[in-house]
Amino acid sequence: NLYTVSFSKPGYIELSGLSLAVATEISLSFSTQTDTGTIFLAVSGPDQQDDPKPYLSVMLNKGSLEVLVFTGSHNTRRVVRRAEQGVLHDGREHLLRIERLAG
Repeated sequence: NLYTVSFSKPGYIELSGLSLAVATEISLSFSTQTDTGTIFLAVSGPDQQDDPKPYLSVMLNKGSLEVLVFTGSHNTRRVVRRAEQGVLHDGREHLLRIERLAG
């Protein structure tokens, strides 16, 4: 599925059907001038109160890109990256590709 979304001010969109299965690939681009905030948040799985739902979170935290993945069967995985050059909150478009591999 391909979705194109743009916001001129803070906002969000809800999409259903996200899979966090092995070989799932998500590509997104973003541009912002804010150094902290949520870029992408996806929560999947059945709505059950006792079991935590699988999720994928992409955010900027003081200029660092943080990706958190919880598949429901392992501990939450966290990856933090800083821009190789410049900053990620410069108002320019940045591209991110996330792929879930086996393991």
